Amino acid sequence: MELNPRLLSPAQAAKCLNVTRSFLYAHLLATNALPSIKLGKLRRIPVWALDEFIARVAAEQGIVVPLIDAPLASPSEPSTGAAVRPARKAKRSSVPPRRAQMIAGGEGFDA
Repeated sequence: MELNPRLLSPAQAAKCLNVTRSFLYAHLLATNALPSIKLGKLRRIPVWALDEFIARVAAEQGIVVPLIDAPLASPSEPSTGAAVRPARKAKRSSVPPRRAQMIAGGEGFDA
């Protein structure tokens, strides 16, 4: 039987977020951007706090994050057929920035 932990160590939480443990402590825990609790000397991060943090950061960037634990529509309910997709990033110009500045006649370039 495999247990699904509800509290993660900082190392486990950092691994889940794909950041270093140092970054987690210095930028997320120290600023209270990611809530945590202390159990004696141990610091633990609730799994729900990771989910809320990801959703909050994504919302700040205009990205819609689907709920993982959301119940699926039952077969008797009509489906709208609309899928939730994350917002797309703006396309980058195919012209490198320094070349674009040269083309635009920017300062620092002699013709």
